[in-house]
Amino acid sequence: MKSAISRCAVAAVLAIASLMFSTSFSSAQSLTLACATGTGEMGVAFSSALVASGGVPPYTYSVIAGALPPGLSLDPSSGDITGTTTTAGSFNYTANVVDSANTSVTVNATSRSSLISR
Repeated sequence: MKSAISRCAVAAVLAIASLMFSTSFSSAQSLTLACATGTGEMGVAFSSALVASGGVPPYTYSVIAGALPPGLSLDPSSGDITGTTTTAGSFNYTANVVDSANTSVTVNATSRSSLISR
């Protein structure tokens, strides 16, 4: 009888582990990437962010084509875009995010920097 209880206990543990494993994969959402927002003003500190959701964190962000306005930089870990723009204009770039499951998403974006009128 002792071996029957042990087999039942092992079967129950395996069933629970299997359920937990399958639930963690089925609950993952598709990876998405939202563009940074706002218009920067030349010579004024700017802060915005690329925002990923879904997928499997952590995420790694990059600009794979084009460029952010001169003076701005992207933090690859957080997606934060910060700095002080040095040139007015529109700057097209392609942003990319990769999650820890190596899934990637790209978006085309435009960042704008304007002159300050005082």
